[in-house]
This record gives sequence, structure tokens and C-alpha cells, in this order.
Amino acid sequence: MPENSDTANGGARERRTQRATILAALGGALIGALAGFGGSVLVYTEAKHARQDEAAARRVEDDERRADIRRGAYVDLSASTNKFVTQASELLIISLDPTKTDEDRIRLFDEEYGPANMDLARATTTVRLVTTEAGKRDLDEIGTHYLHAGKLVNDTYAAASLEGIDAQKIHQEFLGAVRQQLAALQKFMDRAASESL
Repeated sequence: MPENSDTANGGARERRTQRATILAALGGALIGALAGFGGSVLVYTEAKHARQDEAAARRVEDDERRADIRRGAYVDLSASTNKFVTQASELLIISLDPTKTDEDRIRLFDEEYGPANMDLARATTTVRLVTTEAGKRDLDEIGTHYLHAGKLVNDTYAAASLEGIDAQKIHQEFLGAVRQQLAALQKFMDRAASESL
């Protein structure tokens, strides 16, 4: 009988050893799985943060690009406005001068005033596309005075003769429209500087 009890104790020992081995294997597998899961979570988290950082960097770059585009458009608007005012003033003066010929007026219109007018229209359109809503309202005010000054110049240029034209009144009205146009431009540029530059 002692042999049976040794056999029974040996079998129980073997089963305990198998259970311990199984538990150790399961424990190792669990630890390995947790380590793998933890590593995967860490990699996922790092990748997520990297994507967020890249997206934030792209937004900053996009904002900087938009600000550069706006600055360029605003500078072009300012330069085009000044050029238009200069050329419109010259055309008005020549158009009101009875000693100037039609050829003088046509040449100045075609070579200077017309291109300056087109440049200002192009610059205004560009700014309208890139500016803020408040900027668009200011741009409308600039446009109102620009159109008024342009109409005075165009009407005087197109007049068949200077007979019945009050040159002093037209000149003063033109200067008033130009002053308002430049004041509206300054208001626009001041707002633009505080908003986006």
C-alpha cells in the first residue's frame, strides 16, 4: 500500500506542477498581452499626438499664408488707390485746361488713367476675396468715393466742350471725393493692421 500512496502523492504532485505550469504560462501570456496592449496604446497615443501637432502646425502655416496674401492684397490696394488718385487728378486737370488738345486728353486717358483705374478695380476685387466681413464694409465705403471721383473725371473727360462747366466746382468736388476715398482707405488699413497683420 505504501506504493499506492506514493503513486497517489506523485499524481497529485504532477497535477499541481501542471497547474502551476499552466498558471505560469497563462500569467506570462497575460503579462505579454498587457505589455503588447500597453505598447499599442502608447504607439496609438503618440501617433495621435503627432497628427494633432502636424494639424496644428498646418493651421499655423495656413494662417500665416493667408496673412501674407492679405498683406500683399492690402499693399496693392493702397498703391493702386494712390496711383488712381494721381492719374485721375492729372486727367481732370488736363480735361479742364482749355489749352490742352483732345489728343493730350486721350493719350493720358489711354496710357495712364485707364490702366490705373483697371489696377484699382483688380486690387479692390482681390481684397474683397481675402478680407474679413468688416473689411468688406470698409471696402464698400472706399468704392463709393472711388466711383464718385471716377465719375467726375470721366464726365469731365467726356464733355464735348468746357462751356458751361464750373471747373472750380468740379475740382473741389473731386478733391472732396478723393479725401473721403483716402480717409476710407486709411480706416480700412488701420482695421486690417489690427485684425490680421
